[in-house]
Amino acid sequence: MANKSIIKQYIDSRSSSAIRSRANRIALNKLILDETKNQARSEVIGSNGDLYDVVIKNYNSSSIISSCNCPYDWNGLCKHEVAVLKQIDAQKNKCIPNQKNVLSKKYSKTAPYIIKPFKVIDDDTIASHSKHYNYYINFDLDTIKLEEDTIILQLPNNDHYWENNWVEVKVAYKDNSLILTCECNATNQSLCKHQHYALLVISNEISPYYFDKKYKEEQWSKALKQYGYSLKDNYYEYFTSAYVDGDFVITPKVKGLMPLLEENKWQTFSESLLRKSSVEDYLHSKIKNKTTSNLILAVGISFYNSPNKIPVQTKLLTGKPNKSGLLSSRI
Repeated sequence: MANKSIIKQYIDSRSSSAIRSRANRIALNKLILDETKNQARSEVIGSNGDLYDVVIKNYNSSSIISSCNCPYDWNGLCKHEVAVLKQIDAQKNKCIPNQKNVLSKKYSKTAPYIIKPFKVIDDDTIASHSKHYNYYINFDLDTIKLEEDTIILQLPNNDHYWENNWVEVKVAYKDNSLILTCECNATNQSLCKHQHYALLVISNEISPYYFDKKYKEEQWSKALKQYGYSLKDNYYEYFTSAYVDGDFVITPKVKGLMPLLEENKWQTFSESLLRKSSVEDYLHSKIKNKTTSNLILAVGISFYNSPNKIPVQTKLLTGKPNKSGLLSSRI
């Protein structure tokens, strides 16, 4: 008997057989795999028709973390998490859930379709290269892997993902050209329906400028400025990037990195810390009525993760020192 994958072990150890059985009837509206961040996000259609967001982190390691915003509050994984985990495991093994035989897939021998010169993935670009532009193309599931110069989408070859017929579309950028390949048997006289849909997904859900180097640098520069960094810094060590609903966003890799405060929104941390006049006034008001002057002054720093509060605030504290000459941390 073949060894279970890490994902299957994770599922079996954290879910009941009933949950795993129900997961087989769950429909995934969308699944996005980000190989660079080892993270997956999915929209799952619940039994009541509501959409739930499932996030799977570290799916390539033994430290998998999963979450779902459905109301399930029993111990272990919910059926939506199990459904997404099964799909990820299937994609990693080039098969689909509940399929006994793993089918080897090969690209058709037809040449790739090339868009050259290429500028941006917009409606005009797609329309000028596709015969399917005036038709509604419906897929129940799309799986996306993001790489630096390549996007890979695994799509059902028909309108029903459970019919066990998958094709993989690769969209790559090289030498000012967009190179598209698909596993279906369509000719390369124009975009096949899978390539057409892949470009729509990239344009609408990722970014029409995903392969534009200059645009990426501008977006990086703008995002880094919020943290006091620039393109001259070794920023890849400190930040990861992603497109969320078409917007370019960066996320700190390490704790302690905070965006700079907007000048007109909050008082800066340095101003709060170095307000000399306030220190003197505060100290004077504290000690003027005391019978002893054996007091020390300390600065307390508070951090808030709320849009309604200043992220960093300082408070001036006075009191009698302890045996170590410090104020109590309980003040």
